[in-house]
Amino acid sequence: MDLQQRTGRLRPLMVEEALQYSPLSSIAPFSPETIPLPTPVISGSTSLVSNLGERAASRGAIDDLKAEARRTSGKSELVATAVSNVSSLLRSEALTEFKFKSIPGVTDKRQQPLKTNGTSNAHSTPQQTGSFADMVLRSSDVRYTRPTQVSTDLRSAQPQANSKVYRDPPASSTPEFKPPASTKQAHAADSKHVHQKDSVIKASGKPVPTVIVPPISAERSREYERFPDEDLRINESELSKTLARKRKREEMERDDNQISRRADQKEKSEISLRDLQDLVSNIFEAEDQLQPDTSGAVSVDASNYFMSAGFSDGNIPTLASSIQTKLEASIQKVISMGVFAHIPVDQLNRLQKLSEGALALIESTDLRVAEIQSDDDVDSWLQRVGLAENALKAARTVLRIMTGGREEKQLYSEEQLQNILNMLKTVFDTCLIPIVELRNSGPNGDMFKKLSAQRKAISTLLHHCGKVLRLLADLLIKVEVSEGAVTTVEFLASTLIFVENAPSEKESVLGIQKYETLRRTGMDVLGKIFARYPDQRTFIIDEILTSLEKLPVTRQNARHYKLVEGKNIQLVSALIMLLIQSCGTIFPDAKSQKKRAAAELANGEEQDPADLSEEEEDYVRDVSHKPGPPANDNETTAAQNPQVAIRDLTDLVRPLYENAHSIASYVIKYLVQRAQTSTKTGDQPYRHLLDIFTEDFVTVIDSADWPAAELLLRILLITTINIAESDKSTAPAKNMALDLMGLMGSTISDVMLFVRQLARNLENDESELSGYLVQLAEDSLSGKISGDELLLWEGVYRISVQYLDGRNIGDAVLQSACGYCITQWARGVWCSFEAMEDDESNDIDYGRLSYRIRKMAEDHNWLETE
Repeated sequence: MDLQQRTGRLRPLMVEEALQYSPLSSIAPFSPETIPLPTPVISGSTSLVSNLGERAASRGAIDDLKAEARRTSGKSELVATAVSNVSSLLRSEALTEFKFKSIPGVTDKRQQPLKTNGTSNAHSTPQQTGSFADMVLRSSDVRYTRPTQVSTDLRSAQPQANSKVYRDPPASSTPEFKPPASTKQAHAADSKHVHQKDSVIKASGKPVPTVIVPPISAERSREYERFPDEDLRINESELSKTLARKRKREEMERDDNQISRRADQKEKSEISLRDLQDLVSNIFEAEDQLQPDTSGAVSVDASNYFMSAGFSDGNIPTLASSIQTKLEASIQKVISMGVFAHIPVDQLNRLQKLSEGALALIESTDLRVAEIQSDDDVDSWLQRVGLAENALKAARTVLRIMTGGREEKQLYSEEQLQNILNMLKTVFDTCLIPIVELRNSGPNGDMFKKLSAQRKAISTLLHHCGKVLRLLADLLIKVEVSEGAVTTVEFLASTLIFVENAPSEKESVLGIQKYETLRRTGMDVLGKIFARYPDQRTFIIDEILTSLEKLPVTRQNARHYKLVEGKNIQLVSALIMLLIQSCGTIFPDAKSQKKRAAAELANGEEQDPADLSEEEEDYVRDVSHKPGPPANDNETTAAQNPQVAIRDLTDLVRPLYENAHSIASYVIKYLVQRAQTSTKTGDQPYRHLLDIFTEDFVTVIDSADWPAAELLLRILLITTINIAESDKSTAPAKNMALDLMGLMGSTISDVMLFVRQLARNLENDESELSGYLVQLAEDSLSGKISGDELLLWEGVYRISVQYLDGRNIGDAVLQSACGYCITQWARGVWCSFEAMEDDESNDIDYGRLSYRIRKMAEDHNWLETE
């Protein structure tokens, strides 16, 4: 007897019959009758809240309304208003109604009464709702409820005997899916799929197979056990595989782009190297032709490359100004392309000697402006200024070769360096500084007008002086030079800072901002010397602080240093903050960079051994023969040994922070001690100076470019509190302390208001970073933030470092601010680790975090390469 006739059930399809519905056929079918391949995809949902804090806040508001409704039996005006507001959102006429076309052959369920447990489901009340939810439901017209499974009698469909085609079932036999009674049952139902054939018939008359997942009873669901850890591991594994595939795809694209860029870069490097070699060859050929013939004439080619005898020393050939400019630019381009090592050292040495003529010519050139009386004097003086300009260009060529990173000692002549310093000092003392101090009034009014007409030539000279100063600072950082050279550069930079500039544009030959640019260059040079040579720090600070007393009151009040935000502060205030930030920053010199490269080679990282010097090879050999690998040579090792990682970070960064704190304390102590014994109207200006410094520090407290302002104000606040609480303090000293504390207190209030306003402005920004910053600001203002939360790798310190580093294009202020921010971050990490109890744990991975911060402190570009 046939199975269908014996059991009254539809028999299963044979393989030949079911093949047309299978997704495993050789040709991918697109018929809607085909059963798709089952995929374990979890249906996604969009949460109304972004984090647990918002969910708790929303739940708290509902609980308050529920408690209020129960307490007042629903008669509270607050509850009534909330019910009215929610009900207005549930009005059916205000909601969108979706109408779907019914499937042919399938009965429309809207034409059938929906039932729940045999009763009409017109307005069924959910179970276990709160009083507030009950009030909302009673006041709303909810017309849509969840349908239940309509019983379908599968036995009613009787096929014909010995037939392989199914008979159409009754139209009322509509399959439905009833959700499980609980989430646990839903997971259990997903784990076991029961495939049944239903009698859903389309208009074409072909049977459409469907998959029905029947509900599992509560008793049966208890037989299943959930493994959340295993589910989490599987999800993380899938996520890691997806990220790995994405990372591999991005790496392949990046490699293709790098190959293309590398080929283009190599071509550009070869072109720049060839251009420089051609220029150098032409210069040497012109020098060989410089000897006059029997008629006493010099060849035309030589005259195009060298100055005439009337403007040179005669015996020493001097390159023309245009050739010096072209030569220095070509050398700079070759250095930036990384092919400077291909230039023979004898050619570089010969170029340096050709620049000696222009430098020696300044020794006998009179650049003084005091004797300018007539227009002829001005013309003669401008010719001498042209010689000084050419000497500055020659100095740039020599310094560019010295800062190119070559190892040959014959390129670093102390005599040439001293000639450059003497030339620069002559230009400053006899020409530029007297012009800056010249005023429109008095006996020099006529000279002021004559020199003002030559502002362009003087500004060009000023510009070249600034470039030479910057190259000198780079040389002092990269190369070990004599102490005398360091002291001379330091003296030149400090002299520029304390020159009295004009109070207005009308009183200045050059213009206020043109000289302020050169003054700012001097400030940057002092900052680099301060960071590179610790033994010079006390002398520099004392020189700055003692020079303040010599300034006139008008100069003390002048605020010419323009900030990025548009505000102005004292340049000396900016200088002090820069020096403190430089103390907390590592400025790697050439020797430390070479040793680091050698250490990377010893640790197995990529490095060409042929590029190492004998000193570096010895270092590699010593490191390689040490037992075991170096401590924390990679991130994995650091994660496994957090104590060692913290120790390495502390050994590197703690001296930096202590030096910065020591200098800041010295400055505050110097100013406060002298201000206690003086008044604002007295002869000694320290009371007035302390107010100026404090006002400048509070002006930049909200700027990321000046993190040292917070350290200075914190030390000043502690000092003033001690003065106010001490019984030995005098009345004027206590009044001074109260005034300063009042100024700092009002600034703190302004900063909090400023942060709150910024948070409001960022609320409309939908980016993830803005959301994080807004939440961080709210937690900080409410006092709910913890110190460890700020130290996380994805926290505010990294945001600040990336913000500063992204704007840093050779700016000494931004470079020092970035380094000092990293030092502050490191200090917070080791302090948090030392304060943590043995059995205490938090979200910080101290090993990895310490390794990364140490790498950033050693090389600010490390974050970009990772």
